[in-house]
Amino acid sequence: MILTTHMLVGAAVASKILNPFLALPLALLSHYLCDFLPHNDYSIKNIIERRWNKTHRHFVKVFLDISLGTLLIALSSGNNPIIFTGAFIAIVPDGITLLSKIFPQNKLAALHQVFHASVNKVGDLDSNKKIPVFWGILSQIIIVSISIIFLR
Repeated sequence: MILTTHMLVGAAVASKILNPFLALPLALLSHYLCDFLPHNDYSIKNIIERRWNKTHRHFVKVFLDISLGTLLIALSSGNNPIIFTGAFIAIVPDGITLLSKIFPQNKLAALHQVFHASVNKVGDLDSNKKIPVFWGILSQIIIVSISIIFLR
């Protein structure tokens, strides 16, 4: 799932549950729950294969995705710090995935990646060829729309 979607869901969770001790773990959990739904992910093949000269466009996509998520949250919410913290916490699992690819010797990141990949296989269109692309796009549009409504 793209980072903007995860960020908006995490922000929506944090906007409705103002207790950070409950909101932040639920924002993290929202990442895994969203990954069960049909979605597309970024290709990180060049990172996995350590072709660093070809990874700049991947990092630009991630930067633009995070920027879009931050902008949508800023425009849709009261800019409460807990909301932005929830958004950041919701994308941490994908950050750990990236670290596990860059530093494969990190046992904790590798262990998380095994769990994250197993969750992701359910809804990821690249892993689960039975799901039409239409459903991957539609699910993210619906999630983004609902999240923005909850942020207001």
